Amino acid sequence: MEKIKIAHQEQANESIYLLKSGKVVCGNYQYNGKMKKEFQDIFSIICDLTYQQTSTDTLDVSSYSYWNAMNIYEERLAKKWKKSISAKELEKLAIETEVFLMLEVVKEEFKRAVSAKWKRINKISETHDPSRPTQGWHLFRKS
Repeated sequence: MEKIKIAHQEQANESIYLLKSGKVVCGNYQYNGKMKKEFQDIFSIICDLTYQQTSTDTLDVSSYSYWNAMNIYEERLAKKWKKSISAKELEKLAIETEVFLMLEVVKEEFKRAVSAKWKRINKISETHDPSRPTQGWHLFRKS
């Protein structure tokens, strides 16, 4: 597996990927910053936790969410009128939660880096420059 889809950026209509190398990529923008080594470790841990064999080189975990006792009860038991939940399904939800929490670190650092890059570009570029990004997500657009 070469990359993990961690989210989708709506305005730019681009997926955000965590690569095996520790880079985070969205469109034209690549995060290659101070947490690259930590992101490589997160990539390995997610691959080990999910141990899914996909036919493509991409694992999509963008739909994973945080599960606690209340969420499990409301979404899995009460909504479907079930009396219990299997241990296998609980394990799956626990893995989803663990992956979700790891990816929150990646997403926050990526947002910080994009914001910093956008501020740097706006600081040095001319106000009326047509190639100047007017919003942070414009950095993702493919030229």
